Amino acid sequence: ERAQSRNFLGRLAWEQVVLPRIAAAWRADVLLSFGSFVPLRSPCPTVLEAGNALPFTAAYWQLLRREPSKVQYQEQARWLLLRASLDAAKRVLVPTRAMRQDVVTRLPDLLDRVDVALWGVAAVFRERRWRAPSTDIVLGVSKHGINKEFDILVAALPHLHDSGLPVRLLLTGTPDESRWSRRSVALAERIGVASSVSFAGDVPNGKMPELIQRARLLVFPTWCESFGLPLAEALAMGAPAVAANIPACREVGADAARYYMPGDPA
Repeated sequence: ERAQSRNFLGRLAWEQVVLPRIAAAWRADVLLSFGSFVPLRSPCPTVLEAGNALPFTAAYWQLLRREPSKVQYQEQARWLLLRASLDAAKRVLVPTRAMRQDVVTRLPDLLDRVDVALWGVAAVFRERRWRAPSTDIVLGVSKHGINKEFDILVAALPHLHDSGLPVRLLLTGTPDESRWSRRSVALAERIGVASSVSFAGDVPNGKMPELIQRARLLVFPTWCESFGLPLAEALAMGAPAVAANIPACREVGADAARYYMPGDPA
């Protein structure tokens, strides 16, 4: 079965009821979950990969106070289930030391059960090499979510144009992907740079090397991150990359990337 194709309640029922039965039928030694939740009652030890840093940061919960009550209740329910899953798991995996610090700061009781298992990039990103293109495209890569700063990229365009750099901004996703993407589009229109902003649509991972090769620079705009896979993929190709100056991006990019202060378009 494909649990990912179900809605939240359907996936919850699958994970908490069906999955333990499958593990028991297969006589599994360990149940490894990459979905942020594990069965709270499992016939075997569970290992949980926690790949989303947002619930462990105070800034996220402060932002949620501005959201509708329904959204706040949903996120509180997800947090309670995540917390219960973390307590139930034998071991917890996180992709960076930075996220491990976030997790154990929020939940000190997990200190002895959290391990760092670094994420890697697909082989295609090491096989395809970046060479400086003739275009002036700056590529922004990520989903348009609450922690992403595509609006900061848009706000930076007038500064770049005034400096004599006629760059164009190409963003993954679509203008209507989320309210955050719509906010970026509205900002571009308001400050007069809409003609310099375009969207690449939903790009499969296997097609990302081609997109990176078309760009003079990749920017990974975020104020909270667990790892920063687009940053790692660009650097693996030898492409220049800029990311937010936050611990996870610093850990992934080290001296190979450049960094900007989150929230600052200048």
